[in-house]
Amino acid sequence: MSCDSYEILHEQIHGWLHRKNISSSVRRVSTLPVAIATDIGLVRKENQDSVSVLKFRPVNKTKDMVVVALADGMGGMEGGGNAASLTLSTFFTEVIRNSHLSIRECLEKAILKANEAVLKLYKGNGGATLTAIVLDGSEYITTANVGDSRIYGITNDGIVQLSEDDTLVALAKKYNNIDIKSSDIDSKFGGELVQFIGIDSVLQIHCCDITAPRGDAVLLSSDGAHTIGDSNLNKLFVHSSNTGVYARRIIDLASWFGGFDNASVAVVELDGILKELDVSSGYVINIWDPFGELKLVNLPQGGSNVIDNKGQIDNGDSKDNNKIHESIVRKAAVVKRKTRSKSSNAKNIEKKELNKNEELENISQLDMSFPERNSVKGDENEK
Repeated sequence: MSCDSYEILHEQIHGWLHRKNISSSVRRVSTLPVAIATDIGLVRKENQDSVSVLKFRPVNKTKDMVVVALADGMGGMEGGGNAASLTLSTFFTEVIRNSHLSIRECLEKAILKANEAVLKLYKGNGGATLTAIVLDGSEYITTANVGDSRIYGITNDGIVQLSEDDTLVALAKKYNNIDIKSSDIDSKFGGELVQFIGIDSVLQIHCCDITAPRGDAVLLSSDGAHTIGDSNLNKLFVHSSNTGVYARRIIDLASWFGGFDNASVAVVELDGILKELDVSSGYVINIWDPFGELKLVNLPQGGSNVIDNKGQIDNGDSKDNNKIHESIVRKAAVVKRKTRSKSSNAKNIEKKELNKNEELENISQLDMSFPERNSVKGDENEK
């Protein structure tokens, strides 16, 4: 895609992520063993968390790439909710743009671009955390984080934090060079961040590669969710029948602990998701959040073949194809919420946005018992 096409793609993703939604939702992604959940809590007036899943087939790759990411807007600063959605939309767009690179290089470029976008808009007065994992079918799963949203590796036997908190508390514990108890630091500084997306400084991006042993899951959480404690996170995992139940119980317990902050999580079953990478997304970019699903067409750059929405191939020169591609992407920028009938010049793209509450695979009622709340569509296949 051209630079203009990526800008349009970014605008589409950002607008969709920042749309108005209900206060609480859990969604089990229909084609992946992933559950994502978010809840506004009992104190905040706005949910400034954003959690999403991206799946697409990179150019010249034999497997799909799945990116699970979470951003927590900084409530004490300007535009926390928009900062979070801008962080994720820029991050996803740049991952797609740089997917031909190594995973680490791709992630670093995408995170730096997200920081640049948020800094440009808020001038250092707004920001968000960013936590992500990437799976591409290789031996390792790559994690990356900036801020205090966390990544956990979790099994029935225990839980381990894979990410690194960018807080004064964490720095004090890490370097152990001040004569003060960590509990005193917590009470005085409240876990103040030392870096975040949108900061006017050099970012230290925490990346690591982990293996995926059988039976493991990976949990991404905002601080409003993991405030319930690592022990409770592990106990809930052991006693939950599937990822949807687990995600729901985490945000419920966060509310029962007072709901002082927005709580968001993503739960990934590693065994199942690695198998799904062989299922090609073709030219479709798939994005899920707790409220719905977005599909966009990612046509090949240049070349002599353009594939329309019927799967037929038309031959033409590269120049003509690029013109067709540009018109298709620009047409996509104004399509919203419904599948429209396309004009004869724009039949090469089909986009659906499924965000009607009655069609979502979610469970948003806080006053229902666990068995009722967890009867989301698809659960019958995972008993």
